[in-house]
Amino acid sequence: MRRFDLALPTSVDDCLKAMAGHGPDVKLVAGGTDLLPQLKNSLLKPALVVDLSGVKELRAIERDAGGGLRIGAAVTARELELDARVRADPSRSVTLPPSAAISAMPRPPRTWLRRSSRWRRRR
Repeated sequence: MRRFDLALPTSVDDCLKAMAGHGPDVKLVAGGTDLLPQLKNSLLKPALVVDLSGVKELRAIERDAGGGLRIGAAVTARELELDARVRADPSRSVTLPPSAAISAMPRPPRTWLRRSSRWRRRR
């Protein structure tokens, strides 16, 4: 895997500032399930990866003016599966929560992630 810079913005404005000037050498990650294997296998070689998980505006599930749902780019599949508004919406409740349940994987606790990275360094 090639080295890259990682930006951890906390707002959409911070995200746009981080991406400015990088052009196509920027990749966005919210959950990482698609991007990380591609990085690991050197299929993608970005100069910058922007992690959207800390951008609160992108983690929102909201009703829009027309009564539909706006689902942010950083909403996890698990959040989508469990959200009461998604389950209550008759046009989505039949397919969206079960689909999210299939693709959602519980995130391991951060302590496990720290332990596993330490273990990998020792090998």
